[in-house]
Amino acid sequence: MDNLTVVLRGLLQMHENSTLDFKEKFPDLNDNVIKGEFLKDIAAFANTPRRDPAYLIFGVKDKNGQAGDAIGVDISQILKESDIQQMVGTYIDPVPQWDGYTIKYEGKDLYII
Repeated sequence: MDNLTVVLRGLLQMHENSTLDFKEKFPDLNDNVIKGEFLKDIAAFANTPRRDPAYLIFGVKDKNGQAGDAIGVDISQILKESDIQQMVGTYIDPVPQWDGYTIKYEGKDLYII
């Protein structure tokens, strides 16, 4: 089991908070309203003072602020990380530092920022 899987298992036991948010699906970034909501999430996480990293986890049902079932995301619908980085850099200044990861969990693809 790799480190990211260990971190993910721990995160899925937590409640949503200022460093953790569960999303059922990755947003359609071609829709300007949805893209705006996605960028607000990124900016909010970037602007919240903290010592620990923050995570957006896509492909997990939100069950009253706690992780529900892992339902997975369609990886083909997720933009390349470089394209997401470019979009974030266009709309958010200063540009937050982040990484995106695809991980298999219970046979489902999850995407973590």
